[in-house]
Amino acid sequence: MRPEDVDANTVRMLAEVAGIKLPEEDVQPLVGALRNHLKGMEALDRLDLEEFDPIVTFDPRWK
Repeated sequence: MRPEDVDANTVRMLAEVAGIKLPEEDVQPLVGALRNHLKGMEALDRLDLEEFDPIVTFDPRWK
């Protein structure tokens, strides 16, 4: 999903799927927050990480 595709209906649908009761006054701020999050993800996607191996971290407390 591209940041510009996020609108109030997107946020309402995500809240419904997640089972979250979302007051109408919270919808527009969440539109902006989700767009910003997606912009950050786009920036990460543009990074050239070919020379790096994935790091796997395991903490025994997570069992």
